[in-house]
Amino acid sequence: MLASARKKNEQYQYEKALTDAVLHEMPVSFSDADKVDVALIQDGKSKLILSVFKALYQVPTSQPNNKQIADAVYDELLQSGYSELDAGKVADEIENLSGRKRQPNISLVAEAIKLLSVDTTKPTYLHLVSEQESPVAYDALLQLCKNSGSDSLAEHRDSVVGLFNSSHSVVLHGGKTLICERTIDHKCNVAYVFSAVPQKKSFYANLNLSYLQDDKIKSTNCFDLWMKAHERKTYHGVVFDPSNRSDHRFLNMWHGFAIEPEEGEQHLEPIFWHLFEIICNGVEADFKYLLAWMAHIIQKPEEKSGVCVVLKSEARGTGKSTVSVMMERLLGQHAMRVQDGKHLLGAFNSHLANKLFVTVEEAFWSGSAKDAGKLRTLITESTVTIEAKGKDAIEVDSYHRYMMCTNNDWAVPQTHDERRFFILEVSEKKKQDSEYFSNLFAIIHSNQAMGQFLNFLKHYDIEPYNLHKAPKTSATQQQIMESLPSEAIWLKGLLDEGCLVDGNAVYDLEHSQTIPKTSFFNNYIHFCDQMGIVGYDRCNPIKLGKYLKSVVNITEGGKVSFNRQRLNCYRTIPLDEMTAMFEEYYRYK
Repeated sequence: MLASARKKNEQYQYEKALTDAVLHEMPVSFSDADKVDVALIQDGKSKLILSVFKALYQVPTSQPNNKQIADAVYDELLQSGYSELDAGKVADEIENLSGRKRQPNISLVAEAIKLLSVDTTKPTYLHLVSEQESPVAYDALLQLCKNSGSDSLAEHRDSVVGLFNSSHSVVLHGGKTLICERTIDHKCNVAYVFSAVPQKKSFYANLNLSYLQDDKIKSTNCFDLWMKAHERKTYHGVVFDPSNRSDHRFLNMWHGFAIEPEEGEQHLEPIFWHLFEIICNGVEADFKYLLAWMAHIIQKPEEKSGVCVVLKSEARGTGKSTVSVMMERLLGQHAMRVQDGKHLLGAFNSHLANKLFVTVEEAFWSGSAKDAGKLRTLITESTVTIEAKGKDAIEVDSYHRYMMCTNNDWAVPQTHDERRFFILEVSEKKKQDSEYFSNLFAIIHSNQAMGQFLNFLKHYDIEPYNLHKAPKTSATQQQIMESLPSEAIWLKGLLDEGCLVDGNAVYDLEHSQTIPKTSFFNNYIHFCDQMGIVGYDRCNPIKLGKYLKSVVNITEGGKVSFNRQRLNCYRTIPLDEMTAMFEEYYRYK
């Protein structure tokens, strides 16, 4: 008992040290804050303060200050039923550092972070997450089995079935019987994992429950018991249906919005200012289209627009991610971010199954034609095949909306007739302004402000906007030029130079010329060799000829003698006409 009391006292000291540290605004790294597992904290007040701290701490430059934490706690308490007076007292105590006048020892804070963090590399991590986030815990079932043997099967049957039902279900999909498990990771990201029955049976093979029957001890497997139970959760299919029109016989992975709408707009001015001045760089038409695009997600989540928003800036810390944070606050488990292209374009994508909004951050676009096709398909395709590593693949309806945030000059494969990308050059006027972003994130993390924003989007008029075709922006044309294929880059250089060189032969393009086809192709191949362009990114002679005819109106020039050889030729038009045609061809329509 003494040892237990000592352990509880040490736990309290660590919890208080970490709580005092964040309220004294001692530097806590973003990664350390992210690792702290609030579920491990036992003291109610510390748990509330640290959970609010983590919620406010969304980007590395936004460590919340004392007042922001106090204000957020006040809002949280009001939401949970506290009176304004009682909530105000708690918030004042936090802001005035009542009982926390001295800064805690740094070493103690470091130990607290270590103690209260989850090591995601440990093999027991999956079990730890399950136990904290869901009643279905491997450890809980294992403990039940270890302690069994003295009761009848009926004593435990309902518990076992109930535990499995809380996160498992049997699903018939594509002619296969699968086990669906709803999982929640350490960042509260919800995912659905589909496994064949034998796989799950093997995983739970050690969960054997002993029970008394006719004065004899018998045994049954918990998974088998659940599978044979009339009360098990059983679905005739799996859907992701934001319209909620699906039959109750189907497992619907849509669980609604994370915030309740609220009347009023008194908290929205900073959000509107940021979207207009920073995200849309003060361009009103872009601002209105962006609001319509966001509103469409809220008003018609079951209707895929096929437009991807691209936010780009050369500098970091400009606030590109704020739009993602807003949508994540509104959509909760149905929004996510990915940092690596393989998580979006790779073979294993089970994390996308129940997502409506996906943000792709930083370096992503590889430039390959294969990835370009995959990306365009994801943005517009009405279905998606979901597959986890080692698990069965399933096909579900896709309502995904995508947003990309990047610092790269070449952000997306934009062509002159591409309709999928709404590209915005983000303003840098608030770059690395920690005070500005701290205040903005405090508003974004206010349930009342987000409730008002949700209500605004629910009633925003989207009818005037074509949300299936992205409008041209100041950044669109630049992306077209960044995305030119090899033959276009070569031709642009040719027009800029005003001449074509093939060995010792030089052809002036200022006036109409008859030039051998081989000279065009030789010059193009020389360019590819210099630029390191290989494989499928090169044109063959036939493709190059078709390209020249379609873009700059080069025509067949018949056969002409060159150095005693009769060669097939092209006939060019004057240089200024070819240049004008090239510019018109690659102007965004």
